[in-house]
Amino acid sequence: MMMDTGAARSCCFEEQLFDEIKPLDHDINVIMANGSTAPAMGVGCIKFTCGEINKGKKKVMVDNVLYVPKLKFNLLSLAHLIDDYNVKLEIDHGAAFLKARRGDMYPLMREGRFWYLNIYKDPSDCPNATDERVVDVMEQPHTPSVDDDNEEPTDVMTTDVLVAEVVTQERLHQRFAHVNDGYLKKLPEVTRHAPTAKKENNSDDEKAKCEVCLKAKMKRLPYAGDAYRHQHPGDLIHVDLSQIKQPSERGYKYLMVVVDDASRWLQTYFLKKKSDAPAAFIQYCIAVRMPKAVRTDGGAELIKGQWKDFCETNQIRQERVCHIISPRMEWLSEPLV
Repeated sequence: MMMDTGAARSCCFEEQLFDEIKPLDHDINVIMANGSTAPAMGVGCIKFTCGEINKGKKKVMVDNVLYVPKLKFNLLSLAHLIDDYNVKLEIDHGAAFLKARRGDMYPLMREGRFWYLNIYKDPSDCPNATDERVVDVMEQPHTPSVDDDNEEPTDVMTTDVLVAEVVTQERLHQRFAHVNDGYLKKLPEVTRHAPTAKKENNSDDEKAKCEVCLKAKMKRLPYAGDAYRHQHPGDLIHVDLSQIKQPSERGYKYLMVVVDDASRWLQTYFLKKKSDAPAAFIQYCIAVRMPKAVRTDGGAELIKGQWKDFCETNQIRQERVCHIISPRMEWLSEPLV
């Protein structure tokens, strides 16, 4: 009998385990983990014995179990046992037990990631059985009565074994993706065993502010006005170098774009190697005009070696664009490559 923490009802496919199968009032389809469905053919009470309890001589009864012949495994709903039979689940040092209301411990076996309970229809089939005598002791669901309030407290746990965790307000805020405090206060209303925050007597000024939230909510004032544009051609040119996704038939792999800041004149050069960029820049200066300044992204081919020597010789000022492009430092060649 496999334990299932997500099943709403206990299900069994072995008809011989049922003491009696009653017809359903309405159709019930059991949804599997893979999305398929299996119809339930009835509901009833199953009786079985466990070899670890009283040497297999004690029978256990679980009521309200669905009979689903198409299942491959018997599923025992843990929520069903906790709510209706007041069963407690205990896990300690890799071993798991089901503790009944009367104190009996039912050990669970493990196979991979699954936990299951070894059950037998007849005590004679149980390897730990010593005789054929059967003590029919049924575990009935616990129903509260008027005298329950007068009973002395026992060591039997009558609530779920999970306990709500108490953490700091800051830790709770971080766990739930930096949600506001109003939603955190509603957690106990929407989910069981939700962690709760410690009550702090700090004033609003003394409360710790979330640095991540403060940075995320910061706003930058919009830039008023257009970027500065030079009035005379040749005052500033923009140069960028990019690799072509599909090389040409002649072996050109790179594209260099030159844009004049004032006239927006566009000139392109196809290169076979990045090291050919200084030669293409010199060709532009001879064919078009000698610029006063050149703005690049700071690539090694555009600021060092022959490029740098040519700019220093002809008194061409070199500028580098910021990594975060702003309207104050426009870079015209980048969107074109």
